[in-house]
Amino acid sequence: MRTSDKFISVGPHKDTISGVPVPDEDLRYRPVATLLEGAKLLKKSTGIVVTSRVSHATPAAFMAHTPSRADEDDIMEQAVYQGINVVFGGGKRHLIPKEFKGRRVDGDNLYEYLKGWGYQIVENRPDMQKARSARLFGMFAHSHMDPEIDRPRLHPEQPTLAEMTRKAIEILSQDRTVFF
Repeated sequence: MRTSDKFISVGPHKDTISGVPVPDEDLRYRPVATLLEGAKLLKKSTGIVVTSRVSHATPAAFMAHTPSRADEDDIMEQAVYQGINVVFGGGKRHLIPKEFKGRRVDGDNLYEYLKGWGYQIVENRPDMQKARSARLFGMFAHSHMDPEIDRPRLHPEQPTLAEMTRKAIEILSQDRTVFF
């Protein structure tokens, strides 16, 4: 569905570029189903694996609805409440309140919610490799993870994209043969 620039999985606003028709009023700002939500409706296990912040625009489009890609605290909260089986990437700062060196101004510590819902939380390669939980949340950097070329030197405890992908497939395939 066509939407407006900077929107994440919601219908467009009324302003469009030249030559593009104005969208129907009932479509404006209306949530648009994501691929991940569709997979969950089909009872598939779901996962997101990125080296950016989990709340960054591209992964956000799979799991959140907001009229601004800059609303990363809200996007991370939606990621937590989606009940995604496996989440790997950066962006820890959007899970924790400012008092714990995070960015959340609402005071919520989303780690506590995840723990209460039975998620295993990992923050480094060795812990990720040992993890066996069917619900796994891996936050490997405060913001984006380091580029692959810099990771061994700057943060060798951060897993590679290939390692995270292998682990996600291992976890997701335990329960079902088909997953997203």
